[in-house]
Amino acid sequence: MTPPALIAGGALLALWLLRANGVRGKKTGPMAKGDWLPSTKPNATQMLVWRSIRREAHGTVPHVTVTSGTRSHAQQAKAMWSKVDRYGPDSLDIYPRSIRDAVLAGGSTVEDFTRTIEQLASKGLTVSRHHAGRALDLRIRNLSQLEKEALQAAADRSVPAGGKTLMEQDHLHVQW
Repeated sequence: MTPPALIAGGALLALWLLRANGVRGKKTGPMAKGDWLPSTKPNATQMLVWRSIRREAHGTVPHVTVTSGTRSHAQQAKAMWSKVDRYGPDSLDIYPRSIRDAVLAGGSTVEDFTRTIEQLASKGLTVSRHHAGRALDLRIRNLSQLEKEALQAAADRSVPAGGKTLMEQDHLHVQW
């Protein structure tokens, strides 16, 4: 089933997600304490996708924490800089080549990364779907390999059409 409202905005996408997951006028229940890092403030669509992932993963994956949702340019720059610092420049290979090359050529500090990301945004280039509130990062460091695979499979079944998941070094990235 293809969501009819990806172009119409978050409210219709949220409604499609609810109906696609069999939710019609009933509550899906509160999020468990600790599901989201305190600094992460999810939007309605992120909550729906997360609830769907939790339902799909129920019984196969222990507690998982959402470590990132919507990000500012500065937060994106810090995330990318930390990735380069921890894993090296090749860790940015998940981004389109033009984005990766521009960020790496723009300087070596978080401030340099921020400035470059803001310049790219001013040209209409999106570095990450996190900027638009259309991505989640899920912590995986406490999971076995089988649990990581089960979580990714649950996320693959939960992500709206056109979305994807990507297992990174320290988290599962989910975007739509």
